Amino acid sequence: MEDISKPKKSLAEIFPGSHSASSGNKVSLGRSSVENTSLPLPKPKGNLKLKLFIAIFVVVVVATSCFALSSYYASATIKITPNQGQLFINGTYEATKDGADGLKFILATNVESSAKMTVDATGEEDVKTKAVGAVTIFNNFSADKITWVKSTRLESADGLIYRLDQTTTIPGMTKGTDGTTTPGQITAAVTADKIGEEYNKTQADFTIPGLKGTPKFAKMSATIATPITGGFNGKKKKISELDKAGAITALKSQLQTELLKKMRPMIPDTLVMFDDGMIIQYTEDTTAMEESLDKNKAIVALKATATGVSFDKQEFSKYFAKIQLKDYKDEDVSIVDLDKFKFTIQNKGSTTPEKLEKVSFNLEGKGHLVWNYDEKALISDLQAVKDGNYQSVFGKFPAIKSALIVFQPPWIRSISQNPDKTKIEKIIDTSN
Repeated sequence: MEDISKPKKSLAEIFPGSHSASSGNKVSLGRSSVENTSLPLPKPKGNLKLKLFIAIFVVVVVATSCFALSSYYASATIKITPNQGQLFINGTYEATKDGADGLKFILATNVESSAKMTVDATGEEDVKTKAVGAVTIFNNFSADKITWVKSTRLESADGLIYRLDQTTTIPGMTKGTDGTTTPGQITAAVTADKIGEEYNKTQADFTIPGLKGTPKFAKMSATIATPITGGFNGKKKKISELDKAGAITALKSQLQTELLKKMRPMIPDTLVMFDDGMIIQYTEDTTAMEESLDKNKAIVALKATATGVSFDKQEFSKYFAKIQLKDYKDEDVSIVDLDKFKFTIQNKGSTTPEKLEKVSFNLEGKGHLVWNYDEKALISDLQAVKDGNYQSVFGKFPAIKSALIVFQPPWIRSISQNPDKTKIEKIIDTSN
């Protein structure tokens, strides 16, 4: 049998229609040379599959990433419209310190302030006063104590007499280790023997007239410790009672504003204190009512201490809901605009905070009453929903009138387990 061998075909025969070798460019591939034809070489099928796989992979990765990112940034806003209505109050009510009668008041921390003002001294009066001050008495006579009785006389170099206000015992002198002696000394109050400005002194030394003719006279003496002032005899300008009353009224108004400004930050958010809820005690500040440099002016000064009367917001709201609403069943409610009410404590001028057991007050105004619900419990229950039936959750909260959930992005339909991604927006309409 003869072997049959098929003649080898050239590239021109495999790809018909090719040009002659002279018309094409030659590409060197090792030792062989072939002619470059005008037809493109077919692409391997494996490359198409690889590219298709890569494209599908990229789409899946991008889609997965977008979904993951949208899930991560997903949030929900729950718009809640609670049950609400108007509350009209006008009457006089009582609260007690222990809450035994239904409503309890809470005393806030005391705050203090002071103020003064200069007023024209249009009045005039006869003033006859003795100068007063203090002296330091020295005992350089004996190591023993020496006692001077009340009204003992002290004489200044110009012959003016002053007297001790109280019986005074002067310590004896002491001797140091080096042999030197230190006189005993004590400070005592004195008053001028007579009225008059000439007795006012800032510096002076005194002898003791009662010791004249004795060895003690040269060994016992005194000098001014604090200025001796206040002596006067004559006409002096003063503020009229009418001007003083006007100044005090203005100072009280100023102090009330200052005290309220100080006390407000001290009241917790859970409590309410009305503007007229402060009991203020005023006293004339005699240390600040010094004589003005201008003889035609006078200074009026007041000190004030304020104690705030406050109430628990929730208990206050429930108390008046119970009084005003027939069908109220002790639900958790809040009056959201308590600042609109006019609150006045009765008999405030005769009220002492230290002995305060009961407060009578008048309350007048229209308030907006809102039923409350547990927001944490609501969010927890919504997070537990798997079938999207959120309406069943809202039905468990009688205080909620209606609710709407807004998801971001819109295709998300579940409440995030992260509480920070869930926001409750309470819709309160006080226009009715």
